[in-house]
Amino acid sequence: MENSIKIQSQLIRIGLLSIVTMTILAFGLALKASADTTTGIAPLMQEALTGGNSDVLRETGEDSNYIYYIDLTTGQSVTYNLKTGVYYYYG
Repeated sequence: MENSIKIQSQLIRIGLLSIVTMTILAFGLALKASADTTTGIAPLMQEALTGGNSDVLRETGEDSNYIYYIDLTTGQSVTYNLKTGVYYYYG
């Protein structure tokens, strides 16, 4: 009887540890996903803005804080903040 109580106790601890571990992993993945999408634009657009696909975006202007682009497929504006490194997709 005591052995079964010890085994049940250990199983409960393992289960709780698993739940905590999965919660931490899920939270970490959520943060990573959040960080990946904070720019507000699709990965294809990010690649285009960084030179991966120059046929999609065309630079339209620049000042001390921003570089301005236009999306040639949709006509929407894209702005890159030079200080923060964040892309903004408008429209």
